[in-house]
Amino acid sequence: MSRKIINYKTDFGRFKQMYRYYPEIMPIISEGDSWYSYPLAGANLMDQLVLKFEGAVNYLRLESSGHEALDIFASTRSGQLKKLIKHVKFFQVPIVLLSAGGNDVVGKSKAGLYDSANHSSDVDTLINSAGLNQVFRKIFDRYTVAINALVHVNAAVKIITHTYDYPAIIGKPAPITISSLGIIAPLVNVMKEVGPWIEPILLKKNLTDKQAQLQFTERLMNKFHDDVLLPLKNNHPDNFDYVDLRGTLMLNKQFWNDEIHPSAEGFRLLADKFWLDFLPVLKDAYTQWKSR
Repeated sequence: MSRKIINYKTDFGRFKQMYRYYPEIMPIISEGDSWYSYPLAGANLMDQLVLKFEGAVNYLRLESSGHEALDIFASTRSGQLKKLIKHVKFFQVPIVLLSAGGNDVVGKSKAGLYDSANHSSDVDTLINSAGLNQVFRKIFDRYTVAINALVHVNAAVKIITHTYDYPAIIGKPAPITISSLGIIAPLVNVMKEVGPWIEPILLKKNLTDKQAQLQFTERLMNKFHDDVLLPLKNNHPDNFDYVDLRGTLMLNKQFWNDEIHPSAEGFRLLADKFWLDFLPVLKDAYTQWKSR
C-alpha cells in the first residue's frame, strides 16, 4: 500500500455515520498528546497506526498537542474524560488508545517541579525531586480514575498506551514553520510551546553537562514507566496495558524532529513496534466485539 500520508483526523459526525452505516467495522477511540497529534505530516504515532488499519477500523481521534494527563483525566463529570466515557459507553468501544503524561513533567512551566542540581552532572537530585514524585503520583491516581470509569461503562474495554522513547536531541525546538506546515502554519495554535521543552529546565536547575542531560531524559522516561505505567498494568491486568517503546530509535538523531518528537520516519519505526504488540489485542477485541 502507499506510504503517502493524508489527513486522518476524524470528526464525531463522520465517526457516528460510520458506526451507523457500517456496523461491522469496530470502533476505536484515541485520546492524548502530540505523540498522537503532532502537526507535521505523518510525524505522530496515530497517523502511522491509521495506515495499518487499512479501513478495517472506525476510529475517532480526540487527541491534541499539549494535552496533559492531569487535564485529560481531571474529572469524570466534565471535560475530555467525560466525553471519552460517554462515547465508550454509547458505542461500546472495545479499545481506547491513550498517550498522556509527558507534557505534565516537561516544558518551561514545569521547572518548579525540579530541585536544583548540586553540580553540572547531578542527575539524581532532579530525578528524585519531591515535586516530580508528587506529579507522577497524581498522574497515576488520575489514570486510575479514568481506567475505573471506562471499565464501569464497558467491562471488557482494553486501554492501551505507550512509553516515550529516549530523546536523542537536547535543546532543539519544534520546526513549526511555513516550510514544515505549509499555508496553515500561521493558523497553528495546537502546541503550548514550540520548544525546547527539556533544556530550559535543565539549564535553570544547573544541570549543564551534555551527557548528564541525556542521562536525565533517559531516567525521566524510565521513571514514568516505573512509577505510572507498570503499577497501572499490575493493578488492572485485564483492562490496561502499554507498549514499551523505549530504546526503539536507539538515540539516533536522524529519527527526531526536535527535543521530544520523532520524525515521520521515527514514528513509522515506533508504529511498527507498537503494531506487533497491538495486533493480537486488536484481533481478540474484535472477536469479543462481534460476539457481543
